[in-house]
Amino acid sequence: MANPTAEPNAPAHEYAGRLSRHEAETRALQRRHEQMGYARLAVFVLIAALVWKIARDGSPSFYWVLAPVSAFVFLGVWHRRILQAKDRAARAVAMYQRGQARMEDRWMGQGETGEQ
Repeated sequence: MANPTAEPNAPAHEYAGRLSRHEAETRALQRRHEQMGYARLAVFVLIAALVWKIARDGSPSFYWVLAPVSAFVFLGVWHRRILQAKDRAARAVAMYQRGQARMEDRWMGQGETGEQ
C-alpha cells in the first residue's frame, strides 16, 4: 500500500478536505448565530412586555423581570462564544484558501501591497 504523503497531490487533497470541513463549520456556526439572535430578540421582547405590564398595572412583581434578564445575559455570553468560534472558523477557511492558492501558484497579487 502506498504512503499517502508520498503522493504529489497529498497536500492539496489534505488542504481541500480541511477547507471543506472549516467551510461547513462556518456555515453551521452562521446558522447558530442567526438562531441565537432570534432567541435574544424574543427574550428582549418578553422583557419589554413585562416591564410595560408592570408599569401599567403594577403587577406582577418587578422580580418577574429578573429571570428573563438573566436569560438575556446568558444568551449574550453564549452568543459571543458562537461569534468567536465562527470567527476562528472563518480565519481557518481564509488560511486554507491562501494555502491552496500558494500550491496552485495563484498567490501573486493577493497579499498586502505595503502602500499604507
